[in-house]
Amino acid sequence: MSNHLLGAKEIYARWAKNYEEDIATMNWTAHAHILKNVAHCLKSGIQVFEAGAGTGALARKIVSQATDIHVSGTDISPDMINLARKDPRNHAIAIQCLDIEHSALPFEDETFEVAISCGVFEYLEKIELICSEMSRVLRNNGILSIAYESDPANDPARTVTRAHSNSLGCGENGETLDGVYFSYQHSPLRMESLLTSSGLSIVDHYNFKSAIVNDRPVHYNIITACKNGNEPTPIA
Repeated sequence: MSNHLLGAKEIYARWAKNYEEDIATMNWTAHAHILKNVAHCLKSGIQVFEAGAGTGALARKIVSQATDIHVSGTDISPDMINLARKDPRNHAIAIQCLDIEHSALPFEDETFEVAISCGVFEYLEKIELICSEMSRVLRNNGILSIAYESDPANDPARTVTRAHSNSLGCGENGETLDGVYFSYQHSPLRMESLLTSSGLSIVDHYNFKSAIVNDRPVHYNIITACKNGNEPTPIA
């Protein structure tokens, strides 16, 4: 087995072509949870930001909820972005390449009514900047929802770092990804602290099983918060 260290850009370069097929096969439910938690805000004409928009799979579900919704996203993988740009279904989605762990978002303050991220934070060792930036670009009374990997067996005050090898499925030619990558199961208490210190009020925070990988369930948390504590409609 190779000891080559895989970064998120390399992982998704090799996974991009099969990504949407694979998440369907593994019964990925995280997108549905994000959609449920922001659905009441998805009205005609709003602007949505997605951190880690990938091929546009979640963004397409967002824009289908009402007319004239536009999603602006970032992703670290040029390969995922190229697929998104070639997909005619993504006409209301604009994704640019950005390392959100180390770079500020290229948007003005209070640009978006909704900010989302799904399955991204587990690739980020440091999340302080992106939490602050997602709050910054969110309008007053806007909603943020983040789905991130988190095993309920973990200490909620502790971030767990794990090394993985050959566990991400296949590349475009059917080969197993060869190497090692690290994932970060961020502390739920830390997540709440970062968002509240960025001016957000927590609306909901819960754990669910998002997928089955190698016959094992993958647990996620989803945290939903509102800007300035004035969420217009309660989540059902």
